[in-house]
Amino acid sequence: MFVKILCLVAAFHGAFSADSRNIVQYLSANPEYSTLVGLVKDAGLVASLSAPGSMTLLAPNNDAFKALPASTLSALQNDKNKLKTVLLYHVINQALISFLITDGEVVNTLANQNVTFTKTVRDLSLKVNNADISSTDVIVSNGVIHTLDSVLMPQTENILQYIAKNDGLFSDLFAAIIVTNLETALEGGQFTVFAPTDDAFKKISSALPGDVASLEQVLKYHVVPGLHPAGSLKDGDMLNTLAGKTLKVDLKNGVEIGTAKVITADIMVINGIIHVIDTVQVP
Repeated sequence: MFVKILCLVAAFHGAFSADSRNIVQYLSANPEYSTLVGLVKDAGLVASLSAPGSMTLLAPNNDAFKALPASTLSALQNDKNKLKTVLLYHVINQALISFLITDGEVVNTLANQNVTFTKTVRDLSLKVNNADISSTDVIVSNGVIHTLDSVLMPQTENILQYIAKNDGLFSDLFAAIIVTNLETALEGGQFTVFAPTDDAFKKISSALPGDVASLEQVLKYHVVPGLHPAGSLKDGDMLNTLAGKTLKVDLKNGVEIGTAKVITADIMVINGIIHVIDTVQVP
């Protein structure tokens, strides 16, 4: 019944491709996935991906694995737990047909980390994180397969760790987080952070409040609960921040948040998304 429903939906929207085999059987019969099949066997995931159900596999082809540094692929082959995590980062516990995926949609994977889909309106091309989906909607008995041109790597850093690691860009932001003891809050949920660079802080250094409580409010004005990738933002959206005040989204000239321009969008970390901005927002 599951396959019949998916086939009817996909056929209605011109994306029909159906197969009675399960995911592993389909991959095994197609040489372009031979590397993936070998890694699935190494990780002990054959039974999981063959089981009845409704899942989506984001399947890197052989060229995707060839594009990885040889040291990365070797490390995965020598660390079964890491290999399993990477492969499960390509599996979603629901069947996603391409035309139902929305621009900016965030979906949790079986590695318990999120991926973000990007869809262009003009040509309906589809990406997941930074990987192009080269072919879509192969419907098999236990789900849907979309082919990727590169391998997705799970995140290894949370928001604070990413900011600390990139101290050449965010040294002022990191220092302010530590001074205001905001690190505890940033590690306690899923957040979208609009992260001002050091240059952004330099522009308004004289206007920053001198007391810790007021500085904390400034920082919280850059943090929005939940996941808000750039593709999901709508012109005129009002984002509720941890400061209890809203930031307005303006898409008329790129992506602008309040008075700041987003200069780098959609940095995915374990517990959220970071957008780099060029101007500190003062509530």
